Parts: sequence; structure tokens; C-alpha cells
Amino acid sequence: MIILRLKGYDDHWVLSGKGQMKLKDSAQLVEMQKRLKLISKLDSYGVLDSIEKLPETPSSVQKKIIQEFFVFLASKFV
Repeated sequence: MIILRLKGYDDHWVLSGKGQMKLKDSAQLVEMQKRLKLISKLDSYGVLDSIEKLPETPSSVQKKIIQEFFVFLASKFV
């Protein structure tokens, strides 16, 4: 159901087969599609398991370490 929602299908249509099949491109749908693309990208690098192990609410120090690491990593690919 979540994947169908991210692809723009209306919940009511999925559950009942009635109504409008796809939602119009709303800002929320566009944002969810961007996040799905980002998750797919992280999955292609094989890092989702590692990211899942990170704390839900990082301290400011932990957050800074991760941010600096990703900036460093991205700079190596440019």
C-alpha cells in the first residue's frame, strides 16, 4: 500500500477500485516521490542497514559527524 501511495495511487481506489485512480501531482506527492528516490539511491549503495542502526534522535555532535562524513563522501564523487 505504501509503495502504491508513493507512486501516486489514491488509497480509496486501491482499497475499493472506485474513484480516481491516481492523485494529481500535489506538493506532498512530489515530496514523497523525492524521498522514495533518495531511499532507492541509499539502497543501491547498500547502506540502509547501517543507517537504520543510527539513533533516531542524534545528538548535535553525532549529527555533525554524519553530515561531515556525507559531505566528504560526496566530494570524492564530484
